[in-house]
Amino acid sequence: MANSPNTYFDPATIIVRESETDNALGPNFSSNGGMTYGSCQPGIGIATDQPNLTGDASQWTLLDQNGAARTPQNSQYIGDSMTPALIVVNSTTGDGNPTGTPENATLATLAAGWVGVAV
Repeated sequence: MANSPNTYFDPATIIVRESETDNALGPNFSSNGGMTYGSCQPGIGIATDQPNLTGDASQWTLLDQNGAARTPQNSQYIGDSMTPALIVVNSTTGDGNPTGTPENATLATLAAGWVGVAV
């Protein structure tokens, strides 16, 4: 399996931010893409091409969290509430936006490794 990109973004926060920027920067400005979608905010330690994790600290496994599954792995903007980190498909346009339906980044067992679970 190829290593799928992952990111964090909160759709509710994006909607609020869009209304703020529309008022301040005019109706043609869009904050609904690029960095807003977390193109520089990958989930730390989430790698989808690592089946049969061994528990090494460098692999950021369940063993690092005393066996607690990450179902899903949560993240947050500074000062915001926690929601799931996401496994995404990159847009072919190169604009930093994901395409399709993102999935929750989940590590339920070491044997399966990181997988995307439908939202």
